[in-house]
Amino acid sequence: NTKTKAKIISIASGKGGVGKTSVALKFALTLAKRGYKTLLIDCDYNLSNSYIKLNISNERNLYSFYSGEKSLDECIIKNDNFSLLAGCNGNLDLYKNKLGGELFIINVLGLLENKYDYIFLDSPAGIDKDILALNAYSDDRIIVVTPDKSSMTDSYSLIKILNKNYGVNRNFL
Repeated sequence: NTKTKAKIISIASGKGGVGKTSVALKFALTLAKRGYKTLLIDCDYNLSNSYIKLNISNERNLYSFYSGEKSLDECIIKNDNFSLLAGCNGNLDLYKNKLGGELFIINVLGLLENKYDYIFLDSPAGIDKDILALNAYSDDRIIVVTPDKSSMTDSYSLIKILNKNYGVNRNFL
């Protein structure tokens, strides 16, 4: 019995504060309730909010695995078909060690993609190399946009750069 690879979906935006985490949680929790094994990875590994919205503790997170304090399985918070791998908040060690976030997350995805039906990446806002690489690696991208000029402009920039630099031409708004 060979498990197929999870569909990886990035929830992204060029601008912060548009509801990416809420959208990512809604998709992941809805599919989990429908019987799919889902994982949400909060890729904002130093300003995580997913655990706050779920009203759970953030004692086990990506940094706990990165630093070797805990195994990857110990860091994943599980509830029936829904699982969360949270980022942390305000950890200066991430900056000192130059985490190389996109490669770290992609390696984590490689370890987990055969255990889930869907993996959602709650991507940080912006267009830095980590964010672009994670969005390009994803099977699909859902770009969250609000009816605000800066939200539309920044999201357009994200889509344009993903297309020009990574050949990504499939996004959902």
